[in-house]
Amino acid sequence: MTTKVEKITIKGVPPQYDPSRLEELVTAAKQHYKNSTQCCIVVRSGIGKEFLQLVADNLNQGYAIASYPVNLGPLDFNCHLIKSPPLQATDLAQIEVDVKAKYVESLESEHLRYKELLLAQLLQAEELKAAKKAEQAQAKLLAELQAQVAATFTPLQIPE
Repeated sequence: MTTKVEKITIKGVPPQYDPSRLEELVTAAKQHYKNSTQCCIVVRSGIGKEFLQLVADNLNQGYAIASYPVNLGPLDFNCHLIKSPPLQATDLAQIEVDVKAKYVESLESEHLRYKELLLAQLLQAEELKAAKKAEQAQAKLLAELQAQVAATFTPLQIPE
């Protein structure tokens, strides 16, 4: 009895580098950056006057007050400030580099996966060929031995 082994097959081709796909990923990452707290810093202090001074200093450096709520709770003052345009430009440039590196890494890993899958498929095909040859050789040997056994003995004669 042989067990049925699922045949390995490759479907499709590995993805290729696509500049428009990379641009989509970069655009989405930049949009996420601008719509999240990643483009902000949090200014906090337990003292009201110190908090206001920190906010004023940052506003003078080009930061802007974000639309997030300002917390003026007792001994816990904090607010979000949007980073200055030069800092945001630096962050966005880093995002481009990171997204491209991640995209290239995913392409390389997919190519590696397809190579491994092709190797497994070719190996399985060779194993199936070898098993079929071995099965045919065993069947041929069995047929030769059965012929030899039949030639060794004369047919059994039983009188009636």
